[in-house]
Amino acid sequence: MSYTVNGIEEIKKGNYENAFSILNKAYFEQGETQAACYLAQMYYDERITKRTNESLASAMLLWYVTREQVPSSAHKLGVSLFSVSEQAKATGLEHIKSAAQRDYPVSFCVLGVLAYHSGDYAQATEYFSKYTGIEKDKKALLMYADALCKKNNPDITKAEQIYTICAEEYADSSAYRELSEIYLTPQFLNHKKSFEFMSKAAELGDIQAAEKVGLAYYMGNEFNPNNPPKDYAKAYKYLTVARKNNMGEATAFLGEMYAYGNYVQVDEAKAMQLYDDSIRLGYTNAYNLKGMACLTDDKKMAYECLKKAYEKGDKNYVSFLFMCAYDLYADDMEKKKELFLYALECAKKGVNLSESMHLVLGNAFYEGVFVDQDINLAVSHLQKCIDNPQACYIVGKMAAYGQVSAITPAQSESYLLNATSAGISDAMLTLGKLYNEWDLAAKAVNMLMKAYSKGEKEAALIISDMYLNGDVTGRKDKKKAAEWKAKGK
Repeated sequence: MSYTVNGIEEIKKGNYENAFSILNKAYFEQGETQAACYLAQMYYDERITKRTNESLASAMLLWYVTREQVPSSAHKLGVSLFSVSEQAKATGLEHIKSAAQRDYPVSFCVLGVLAYHSGDYAQATEYFSKYTGIEKDKKALLMYADALCKKNNPDITKAEQIYTICAEEYADSSAYRELSEIYLTPQFLNHKKSFEFMSKAAELGDIQAAEKVGLAYYMGNEFNPNNPPKDYAKAYKYLTVARKNNMGEATAFLGEMYAYGNYVQVDEAKAMQLYDDSIRLGYTNAYNLKGMACLTDDKKMAYECLKKAYEKGDKNYVSFLFMCAYDLYADDMEKKKELFLYALECAKKGVNLSESMHLVLGNAFYEGVFVDQDINLAVSHLQKCIDNPQACYIVGKMAAYGQVSAITPAQSESYLLNATSAGISDAMLTLGKLYNEWDLAAKAVNMLMKAYSKGEKEAALIISDMYLNGDVTGRKDKKKAAEWKAKGK
C-alpha cells in the first residue's frame, strides 16, 4: 500500500496530523504526485492550520507543480486564481480549461456556469452536456435547462426533460414554473401545457405559481380564454397559500372574494383589511380594487383610492375615478382642472365617454381653460350631451354670437330656452340680449328681469337703457331707467 493511500485513510478517520505527515513523506520523499493534491486540499480546507495567505500560497504551489500530471490540481489551481484577482482570471481560466481537456468533470461544470453568466448559452450547453454527474447537481441542471431555452437554436425538448428531472428528483417547484414560462413564449406557445406545469409548481409549494394559478381560477376563461373555467374554491385555496407568503396580488384578490362573497361569506371589514395589506405589500392595483368595492356605499373612499392609483401611474380605472369626482365635486371650482384631466385621459384611452365627460371637455375647450380654446372641439363634445342644460347653454351662447357654423343665431333660441328652464342665469341674460337685438322688447324685458332675479345685475343696466331709449313702452321713461340703473350698481 502506497504512502498516499495510507494518508487518505488517515484523512477519512479524521487523523489530520498523521495524514499530513504521511502525505508529506509520500510526495517529498517518495515522489507520489497524487499526495501533493491531498496536501494542497488539506491546506485549503484548514485541516492543518487556519487559512492564511501563506497556507493558500502553499496549496496553490502544490497544485501548480502537479497541474500537468493531475487534472484536479489544474482545476483547483484555476479556480483559486480565478477568485484571487481580475488580473489572474485569464490564467485561472486556462488552467480550468486544461483540466476539462483531460475530462475532469467539475471543470465542465465551472466552465458551463461561467459561460451561462456571460450570456454565451450555446457554449454553456456544450460544457454542461460533458459534465458527468450533472444529474446529481440541481443548480447546474437548472442552468443547463435555461441555457437550452435561451441559446439561438433552442432545444425545448431537452430542456423539458431536464426541468422534469429537477422537479421529480428534487421536488423543485421552480423547475415546473420555468417550464410553464417557456410555454408562454411566442416560440413555444402552449397555454394548456403552461398552466399544467404552473399547477404542478403550485402543488409543490411554489408561492409565485400559487398566486398565478389562484388568479387564473379566480378570473376564469371568461376573462381570458386561456384560463381554466372559473373555480372559486380552487382560487381560494391557492390565493390563501400565496397570501400567507405575502404575495400582494393574491392578497388583493382574496380581498375581492370577501368583498363580493365569492365562495366565502361577504365580510367587508376583512376585505378592506386585505386590500390595505396588499397595498402595504406594494400592489398598486389594490387601490383600484378597493375603490371599486367602495363605489356604491362610500363614494368618497372610492374616489380617494382610485385617485391614489391614478397618481401612482395606474390609469386603468380613470373613467370610474372621473365618475366619483364628478358626483362629489362637479360644482367645486377647485376640482375643475382635475375633472378635465380625468376626462381627457379617458378620451386618450378610447373610453366610451359619458355625457358628463363630454360636458367637462366641451366646457374646457369653450373657455380655453387648462387647454387652448377650440370652438369646434367644444361643439363636438357638447352636442353629444345636448340634453344637459349646461351644454345647451354653451352651444346656444356660441351660436348666438355666430361661433357655430351649423347653428344660426336665430336657431340658438331653442338651446338657450332649454338652459333657462333649468335656471341658468347667464342663459337668461344672453337670451334677453338676443331678444333686445331682435327688437322683441317684451320678451327681452321679461327674460332680463328673470336674469336679474337670479343675480345678473347687467340685466338691470340693459333694462335701464331700454326704458331710456323708449324700447319698452314706446316712449322714453327716465324714471324707470334711473330705477333700473340703480339696481344694476
